[in-house]
Amino acid sequence: MRRKIDLNYIIRRKRRHTDANMQVRGALLDRSVKTFRGTLDFIQGARGSVGKEDEEVAILSPHARNCSVPLMLYMRATWTGIMRSASDGWTRTNSSI
Repeated sequence: MRRKIDLNYIIRRKRRHTDANMQVRGALLDRSVKTFRGTLDFIQGARGSVGKEDEEVAILSPHARNCSVPLMLYMRATWTGIMRSASDGWTRTNSSI
């Protein structure tokens, strides 16, 4: 059985000195497929704002698929700092510990 999930999250910042934090965590098993689209949008007037996008996915099967599509939009004078991190973790099924 193949399970699919398609996530699309958008955070828009219009005011000064705001924080935008997006955190995604999960695990994929069997033939599951996940697509994550995360958008941090800093609109004019968001001067001094900061953004962070963090994704961690544990892949528990060699047939599972993960796709991450980060998008960060900002006007040149509106942002202070934007951080993006992603982690796809494979686990051992036959470990001899």
